[in-house]
Amino acid sequence: MTRKFSIAATGLAFAALLLSFSLSARPWQDANLRDIRPEGWLMKQLLVQKEGLTGHPEALSYPYNTCLWDGEIPRMGTHGKDWWRYEQTAYYTDGLLRLGYLIEDDALIGKGESGIHYTLQHPWENGRLGSKRIDDTVWPFVVFFRAIQAAYDTHPDPSVLEALSRHYHSIPMDLLVRNS
Repeated sequence: MTRKFSIAATGLAFAALLLSFSLSARPWQDANLRDIRPEGWLMKQLLVQKEGLTGHPEALSYPYNTCLWDGEIPRMGTHGKDWWRYEQTAYYTDGLLRLGYLIEDDALIGKGESGIHYTLQHPWENGRLGSKRIDDTVWPFVVFFRAIQAAYDTHPDPSVLEALSRHYHSIPMDLLVRNS
């Protein structure tokens, strides 16, 4: 019995190996959100997300019921460091924007893109992006730049790449080392 299982498992492993070689003839590539067309069950689930909390940040608690990245997110209470509210709203903005692109919902896209436009139009004097309250970490930007990447993939604009380049050149090396 054990011997039969080992032979069958070996045959299955060999088949998987052959399959992986045949798939590797085409290297993996990132898919642009505009190239994905959800249908059926997936589309229904995305619409449930839109009708739920993802589509209604105003129904959520702080910091999701704020301006997101479309302005300064006000501090509420004394809990936590200033960066956490930007990190959390960056995750939310990325998901909201990608959902909007997938279901082609202009309202969701507008909510997500408004923070991107604000952030790109209000850099620091040295080119750094985002709130000046986030001066001791880089992680919230990494998360938010995923949303910017989704927007850029959807409608490429060279000024976005220039802004991101200025941002990364403005970060002091000691901050990068401290955050690695």
